Amino acid sequence: MKDLITNMFLAGFGALVMTKEKAEEIVGELIQKGQVSSDEAKAVVETLIEKGKKEQQSMTGFVRDEVRKVIEEMGVPSREEYENLKKLVETLKEHSGK
Repeated sequence: MKDLITNMFLAGFGALVMTKEKAEEIVGELIQKGQVSSDEAKAVVETLIEKGKKEQQSMTGFVRDEVRKVIEEMGVPSREEYENLKKLVETLKEHSGK
């Protein structure tokens, strides 16, 4: 059963976020085909949803890291650098009398 769930997920039955309704629909089809028993259905649905959540977290982390790399390569200042520059500009304005 574990291999079946993994293969289904990897084969594209799941999305990054597996909704309960979609998981139940998939499991319903598997029950009709005799690949999953009615007794196993709830566990399979929960497993699909959990795998979807883990995949989403993994993808989110990957995208976040890639965006950070691109931002660094472009030379975009970090929020901290921006705030420091903003304070420096304000200080300079105060000292110049404007």
